[in-house]
Amino acid sequence: MTNFLKNLFSSKENNADNHVSSFNDQPEKQEDVEFIDHGIKTIDLGKIIGSVGKYYDFDSKFRPKKHISGKRYADIKQAMRLGKPVPPVKLYQIRNDYYVFDGNHRVSAAKELGQFEIRANVVELLSSQNTMENLLYIERKKFYENTGLPEKIDVTEVGKYRFLEKQIKKHQKHLINISGKEADFKKAAKDWYDTIYIPLTSIITNGKLLKYFPRRSAADLYNYISYYQ
Repeated sequence: MTNFLKNLFSSKENNADNHVSSFNDQPEKQEDVEFIDHGIKTIDLGKIIGSVGKYYDFDSKFRPKKHISGKRYADIKQAMRLGKPVPPVKLYQIRNDYYVFDGNHRVSAAKELGQFEIRANVVELLSSQNTMENLLYIERKKFYENTGLPEKIDVTEVGKYRFLEKQIKKHQKHLINISGKEADFKKAAKDWYDTIYIPLTSIITNGKLLKYFPRRSAADLYNYISYYQ
């Protein structure tokens, strides 16, 4: 899987000037990969960067090349412009990037019309190999699923998202003690984010502390301060 991802991202860099990225479908390299069907979701069009099989038909901004911009494409774009329903596209997800399996014309038309989102059936490819990169990605994914928080907390070390979840659980107990009522974990996470995390990371950012810690984020420094406080 590691080689598969390296080839994928290499392909993304090499193809950037001429066409969208290729999914570079190589099943023999996809060892230890779990396919997770997330069903229908609303996806940010900016995160759709490539195609499974038709990457040569679109330029790097997902605009159709002349040989495919015919009647079918015009009809799809007109339907979208008029607000008519179109079927969800089908996407493969690798970490934060998406590749079109079915619906290249719909994605292209939506981008050209200035839309920001599109409905899609998403299948995620998740590596089970225990590299630090994969472990951090899985930990981050579970953190956002459990907390429902906006995806703006970026830590760079494995274990730090689990530390934040423990802190939120302590905050949840604190809210219960104050109110005498049960507090939903996601609501407690939102309260923690607004009243504790944001104020402290604002001090970190405004105080320009990050310049003393290259390759670290405000979330990293928040973790360090919270742990050693």
